[in-house]
Amino acid sequence: MVRVILLITLLLGSLCSNAAVLATVSSDHIQEGQTLEFNLRTDQVNVDADFELLKVNFDILSSKQFTDSRIGLSTGIVRVTEWQLTLSPKATGVLRIPAIKVGQEKSDPIDVTVSPMTEQQKTELRKRMFIDVSVPKKEIYVDENLIISVRFYYQDNIQGAWGDVNVNNAIFEPYGNDSRRTVNTKGQTYQLVEQKYRLKVLAPGEFSLPVFSVSGEYSNNSSRRWTRFQVQSDPLTLTVQDIPASWPKNQKWLPASHVELSESWVGLKPELTVGDNVTRTIRLYVEGQDKSSQAIFQAPDMPQLKLYRDQPLLNETQASSGPTFSQTETWTLVPSDNGTVILPATELYWWDVNQNEIHKETLPKHSFTIAGAMGSTTTQTIKPVLQDAPESDSGTAVAAPERSAAISQPQGFNIWILTTLAFLLLWLATLYYLFRTRSFNKTPVTAGKNPKPQKFIKLLEQHCKEDKLPQVLQVLVAAINEHSGQNFTTIQQAISYSDNLKFNELVEQMMKYRYSSQPDQSPECKKLPALLKQTAFRRATNHQQSYSDVLYG
Repeated sequence: MVRVILLITLLLGSLCSNAAVLATVSSDHIQEGQTLEFNLRTDQVNVDADFELLKVNFDILSSKQFTDSRIGLSTGIVRVTEWQLTLSPKATGVLRIPAIKVGQEKSDPIDVTVSPMTEQQKTELRKRMFIDVSVPKKEIYVDENLIISVRFYYQDNIQGAWGDVNVNNAIFEPYGNDSRRTVNTKGQTYQLVEQKYRLKVLAPGEFSLPVFSVSGEYSNNSSRRWTRFQVQSDPLTLTVQDIPASWPKNQKWLPASHVELSESWVGLKPELTVGDNVTRTIRLYVEGQDKSSQAIFQAPDMPQLKLYRDQPLLNETQASSGPTFSQTETWTLVPSDNGTVILPATELYWWDVNQNEIHKETLPKHSFTIAGAMGSTTTQTIKPVLQDAPESDSGTAVAAPERSAAISQPQGFNIWILTTLAFLLLWLATLYYLFRTRSFNKTPVTAGKNPKPQKFIKLLEQHCKEDKLPQVLQVLVAAINEHSGQNFTTIQQAISYSDNLKFNELVEQMMKYRYSSQPDQSPECKKLPALLKQTAFRRATNHQQSYSDVLYG
């Protein structure tokens, strides 16, 4: 036994002394898709191995480095450095692992034969794993939300990941979390991983869905060898229709599957008094759209009323058929002068993407009068009450004792008190409103550091020069999101956080061009970069929103 140990030790010592760099592989003949292990060992100390030439024919999937000490009779204690690499061939045929340089020494080259897969093997692989992409329809409208289902079916043991997906001129994002389950299809049992995506295309025309892929390694139950794989979905093209010609030019484009518009009132009556408090709540419910489609309800200018509006409350949920959002907006109306007030009807247009027709939701108009303003007090007089005169014993009528006419105290005094209290309440409400407004805008606008300002400015100048309005609007949304910490998806929502009226007016003018029959390019686009530098936006915080630093100081 001692002799065997001595012999092994002598062999190790001889190996370390004669071969400074030793390269070995787990197999010199593999099949397409399979991997191999490559080991490299040296007795040099504190050296690096150069694997760049190895990447010509192989992908390096993993790499590990170890250091060990060994004892030889002739060499004594020897330190050995070893690398273990997992390689995936990039092609079939005879592939060479080149000589690897380690310090001042090199290993010997090794040839590896990679046999191609047969058609039968490829067919078997496609049966084991494949990707299916389904959409509810292949014709959609601009800005319509479409939910895409991507399903990966597989058998055996899998270690893999979804490939990267690039989409241009559209909003594309995962819709909910992926789901995993066991299913039976095509007479086989599969493990299924399903991921849904939300797609909103921003321009009409033919739109090619991205190719979805999964890559990794698999191993069947009868073999412990891991084999590389990559599967892809079949190409799929959608037809994106533009805004219909029948759509009103002055209305915001709203493609949806269902819309409900309602209102409720508190304190409303045919005749109001100065100082009354009336609350109107407008509710909007939209199926098939996200909250970027928020509606703007215009409040009329009425001198007899003071109107206060709360920030709309928006809520978005994920239904199986697509996103759904609700909007709740509250108005407080305080009568301030006599007169007749007419609130006009509220109309909201939307396009039914299922029936391909226009619909209109309407809130009726309301009319009421306001009375009780200062100077309108009146005095009420009670007429004297006369009793029938009793007859005397002689039959002669005797006049009843005369009573003075009972005249009530003028009501003006009480009305003055009520009017004073009403104006006091109105004054307190106004102070509260001003306090809220100033608290909201009290953070001063100051210059500060900004993330890569020239990136957005240069993009704006380029897209304006090339008459690309949709890209201009996308850059503006990205710039506002990056600086304010928000996650807006439409420019209408983003500019509501701006303090620059000129900037807002210019963007809104460009949006009118976007949804009209006019050319896409606004003649004032060249002013956008300068205005963007002068614009401040409210930044998102945990407790409140305040104006941020100047976007580009």
